Amino acid sequence: MKPWLRRTIIFSGISLLLGAIFKEFSQPRGLRVGEGKVLGVPYSLRLPNGSDLRQRYWNAEGSPVAPPLLGVGFYPNIPALLRKLQK
Repeated sequence: MKPWLRRTIIFSGISLLLGAIFKEFSQPRGLRVGEGKVLGVPYSLRLPNGSDLRQRYWNAEGSPVAPPLLGVGFYPNIPALLRKLQK
C-alpha cells in the first residue's frame, strides 16, 4: 500500500473516532448512549457482550453490513452476506 494512502486511512479513522468521542462527551451524562453516527459512519463506544456479537455479525435476517461492536466503521454480517450472494 502506498504510504500516502495508508496515512490518509489512519488519519481518517482516528479523526472519526475522536469525533465520536467528542460527540458523546458533549452530551449530558444521562443522555450518553455510546452509539451513533459521525459524518454518516456508525460508531460504538460500549463494551460488547456475546449477544451483541451474534446479533450484529451472525444474524442472517439482518443487514449485510453491520455497525461496529467497538470502534468506528462498517463490518460484514457474514450470514446475511452469504444469503445475499446466493440469491
